[in-house]
Amino acid sequence: MKLVRTHTFNKRKYKVYLGPLKGVTDIGTRPSLSMLIRTSGVSERTILNVTVHEALHACDWDKSEKKVDRTANDISRFLWRLGYRIEKQ
Repeated sequence: MKLVRTHTFNKRKYKVYLGPLKGVTDIGTRPSLSMLIRTSGVSERTILNVTVHEALHACDWDKSEKKVDRTANDISRFLWRLGYRIEKQ
């Protein structure tokens, strides 16, 4: 997996951390927003799903958790079928 330290979603810059939690995206009003994506102890497919899920939250906080989860599942399943995989380093 490539190390990405920051990424801008919907004109808001997030610090990206790879770590032990399932997935968390902070929408706080602080200038330093963050996203944590779990990479240890889970499958590559789960990492893809959690990454898409948290990116959707970062792009649009008005969507319900149910809607974000359903959309992330659909997108990550589609990307997986197209062959998107994490590069082992």
